[in-house]
Amino acid sequence: MSGVGITASEHFSIDSGAVTRVDRSQLNAPVPHVHLLSNGEMSSIVTAAGSGYVSWRQLAATRWRADRTRDAEGYYLYLRDLETGEFWSAGYQPTLVEPDEYAAEFRPGVAEFNRVDAKLRCKLEICVAPDADVELRRCTVTNKSADARKIELTSYAELVLQDAAADAAHPAFSKLFVQTEFDPQSAVLFAQRRLRSSNDQHIAACHFLSDGDDSSVAEFESDRSKFKGLRRDTLAPAALTTDSPLSGTTGSVLDPIASLRKVFILPPGASACVTFILAVAEDRSCFQDQIRRFRNPEEIDAAFASATENARRSWLDHGLTESDVTLTSELASVLLYGRGSKFDSPEFIGDSGHTKAAELLSEFTGLDPALPLVTMTIQNADHLPTADTLLKVSDYLRKHGLP
Repeated sequence: MSGVGITASEHFSIDSGAVTRVDRSQLNAPVPHVHLLSNGEMSSIVTAAGSGYVSWRQLAATRWRADRTRDAEGYYLYLRDLETGEFWSAGYQPTLVEPDEYAAEFRPGVAEFNRVDAKLRCKLEICVAPDADVELRRCTVTNKSADARKIELTSYAELVLQDAAADAAHPAFSKLFVQTEFDPQSAVLFAQRRLRSSNDQHIAACHFLSDGDDSSVAEFESDRSKFKGLRRDTLAPAALTTDSPLSGTTGSVLDPIASLRKVFILPPGASACVTFILAVAEDRSCFQDQIRRFRNPEEIDAAFASATENARRSWLDHGLTESDVTLTSELASVLLYGRGSKFDSPEFIGDSGHTKAAELLSEFTGLDPALPLVTMTIQNADHLPTADTLLKVSDYLRKHGLP
């Protein structure tokens, strides 16, 4: 059991503020910086390097593994200059291409990534719509050079559509039950998990984009092996290192992904905005209204604005201050990735009694030892407000997609 112990006398002395900014030099922190985006049903966990995952009703929509040494799994957007062949990602991961400028900014309900590469500025904004189980990734690319640029945008997400623990236990078996289909008329990639028993939960996903124009896609892919290529990974997949188009494979693929591609030409000083949308529901029939709605740029703008308001309202509903929310993100990082040097300090973890308490709690309550656990030592009545804060934080984390 991954445990974090807290001594109440060491109250959470974390800088307050509703906005967290992480630059390139901070990406090598012992524990990745994490931002929680959620509407209560759908959650998106995003790290400052651009990794993370999407979940729905405690089921994994996309694949992710906690690895604080690499932080290299998640749902990504790639950019490629088709004139030079150079490519990079909207976040630092997964390509690890060093940018000229880089910053991740975590605001209430929104994660934003800004980077500059070869006079091309990319701004990626991520939110979860408060009133729909839809995650939006709005990517704005601006040409700061004196020459026209032909740019390609490609999304990549490994699809799970079931309990994350079951997927991790038997990933190859789990992948066999996801079927994909592309509808050329609506330019939407659908995926649905085939049920193995009456106890399985119905779950489906769709992936599409909006560009304020025809919202068409140049290419699509749902087969991971064809996207990555032989003995390759997301660092430099075949889809970005060769001139071959995405294969357009769908059906009962052995390793399902969702990938869409858009190509546009940017004159000097011009910008292009493309929003990649991932929706999850019980059945494919639930998606029609969402597809129609979020193809509209005004609806996308409204979703980002309301996501911020929804996040602030959630803080109030849980009785959290801005400094409490900062703590929540740092604690989420620890629970997801394990402790870093800051949380290994004696002031934070206390003595070995915390570990023993965690072991006893697991033994006598039947709590899953695979789940992260926070224990707290209260030394006197003055520390009860700290316990109250921790309970509020725990409820907040659970409602934002953490187990």
